[in-house]
Amino acid sequence: MFTFVEEFAAGSGQRHFGFPTGGIDHGETPARAARRELLEEAKLAAPLSDVQALLPAGHPGILEVKWSRNRFLPFLALQPESTPRSGTPEIEESGIRVVSVDENGAMEMLRSGSMFLPSAVTLQLALDWLKSSSAQDGR
Repeated sequence: MFTFVEEFAAGSGQRHFGFPTGGIDHGETPARAARRELLEEAKLAAPLSDVQALLPAGHPGILEVKWSRNRFLPFLALQPESTPRSGTPEIEESGIRVVSVDENGAMEMLRSGSMFLPSAVTLQLALDWLKSSSAQDGR
């Protein structure tokens, strides 16, 4: 299963799907930031050992779009567990809806154009990693 957050995109004026995302806090590693964002936005927890980088160590990140300097580092959380929701969500998380879909559902989101571009790239890298990992494990 793949877990997405559905949120409003000001550019299109519509809601779109993406993987949990966010910035890296000062002194935080990219993997710890990925784990934190997963917990904050999707209320899913994964041990750091289950947060798989999808690019080589030291990679500067993939450029999001040609007219921006923003880069992203994609990660895959293996078998995250649901955590209880507590308290009032932060303003930026209050409009988020969490959706879990299988590979076919994720590909339909991609083909429909309702997925943010960085998440589309992350999905492809994750599927490639999972396929490669399964082949190495003999599954």
